[in-house]
Amino acid sequence: MISKKFNGEYMVNPNKIVKRDSNDIFIITPELDNDGSAKARNLENFIKTNYRYMYKSMDDNEFPFYDDEEYYLYVEIVYEHKVVGFMAFNIDEKNLFLYNCYIMPEYRGKGLLVKALEVSGERFGKGICLFNPNRKIINAMINSDRVIRINDRIIMTTHSMITVLEPFDRSVNDVSPTFIDLKGKKARSTNVYDLDLCATVCINNKNVIYTGQEDDSSDLCCMNVSREDDNTEYGCVSKRQNDSWINDKSYFEEINSLILEFKENNDDEDILII
Repeated sequence: MISKKFNGEYMVNPNKIVKRDSNDIFIITPELDNDGSAKARNLENFIKTNYRYMYKSMDDNEFPFYDDEEYYLYVEIVYEHKVVGFMAFNIDEKNLFLYNCYIMPEYRGKGLLVKALEVSGERFGKGICLFNPNRKIINAMINSDRVIRINDRIIMTTHSMITVLEPFDRSVNDVSPTFIDLKGKKARSTNVYDLDLCATVCINNKNVIYTGQEDDSSDLCCMNVSREDDNTEYGCVSKRQNDSWINDKSYFEEINSLILEFKENNDDEDILII
């Protein structure tokens, strides 16, 4: 039953599960402004209007929505021709930036996110960057060839992760909303992640930490502020405040040493520290 035409694509009744001929991803054509440029669309309105069954699932699972959360590109995650999730991207000339995603609980654990990211990158001919990823996104990738496990705590991803640059004291003690508007903020790229602390970690060879006072912050050590959802589920702030590496001021040095030792013992691994 066709209920509406969405930006050139016919959408089925949004109260019923949407089906596609494709069986991997389906790209929703971006809306355009009068000048032909892509227009950002509000996440909650987009999901609520077109996938009411998914919106109910997200609401049941306390998925957070924000009034000003808008993205330029939406890609459906399809399993057995059913739309069971989505990815929300912003985009530039070289990369797709994954800001948010959701897969209905009954379809998780099937490698759908990893596959959907790979196909999206191939379709657009762009790299994939993960913007301030939460632990669930990392968990979805943990057993894929996109992750190199340094030890039980530290991993590295072949996808770049983008983190907002914040003074280290705030990274240890504060919580950030799951949606962050980058306007007026500085960001860094890394591929190091601390599973214990749910932290994207930027390192350098000198182990110099960003305090917020430096004029040049382009190559200083930092970590993301704990995401609200990660803190609720994993208690990140308490773990960071009680972490022995952080308390004895050796955190970045310890991670650097672990990665260098791993590289020395695994010559066959192609490791690039961003």
